[in-house]
Amino acid sequence: MSLARVITCAIIIVIAVNCKSSENKIAISYLQKYGYLDNSGAQRFSSSYNTTQELHRAVSLFQEFYRLPGDGELNEETLNRMGKPRCGVEDILERTFAPLSDKWPRKHLKWNFHLANDIILKTTRAAFDLWAANSSLTFERDSLNPDILISFREGRHAMLYSRRNEPCLSAFRGPNGDVAYAFFPTGDPNFVSEVHVDKAETWHIQLTKNPRGTYNLLQTLTHEIGHALGLPHTFREDSVMFAFVPEKTFPVQLTLEDVLSI
Repeated sequence: MSLARVITCAIIIVIAVNCKSSENKIAISYLQKYGYLDNSGAQRFSSSYNTTQELHRAVSLFQEFYRLPGDGELNEETLNRMGKPRCGVEDILERTFAPLSDKWPRKHLKWNFHLANDIILKTTRAAFDLWAANSSLTFERDSLNPDILISFREGRHAMLYSRRNEPCLSAFRGPNGDVAYAFFPTGDPNFVSEVHVDKAETWHIQLTKNPRGTYNLLQTLTHEIGHALGLPHTFREDSVMFAFVPEKTFPVQLTLEDVLSI
């Protein structure tokens, strides 16, 4: 084999190794963020990004959750799914969130969308109406003492309700990443559940089908309100609690699973 061919083969091998390392790095960060890989596991990989047994298990769990083909290897379909815009709430909740049995201790809840215009308030009310029509819950707007407080936030941001300006642990990464985030109820009657919507995204705020290249605010709010009421993510793509932004976002409807879960 000539020297030129040896050098070419070596370059190809180096490129392949670097690409695999980059894919592993992306996957480790993603799996940590959404609850499939705990912090200590991610830290052990931080220098080498090797596909270890623990990473293999985390990828396999992600594939199982979303019914993706694969045996724990980072195949193209898995990486493509990881690259899609979605809700920022974890899929695997045990590590950081209160037990899912924690729900609101009352059936009538108050909400507010901070500094929202009339169109956004109308859309927000429609999202709450969807849940009210399919449950025993009732809702009203209260700008002073809401149980569920919604706001547009951007980048690294603070909690809106906190008087100490506490930082939110889930920062937005800019367009086409995490489009929104919500906090589950704790069972505390004085708890305020915040819903953060990424201001950097292009939002369609009317109660109509959104144009290409925009996100439907009604669909996103309906999903995040579901979290604020205590619902986790599901693997079912037709459910409003599916984590990823669906291809069809209008009209917004609750499935039987959504109704039974609430």
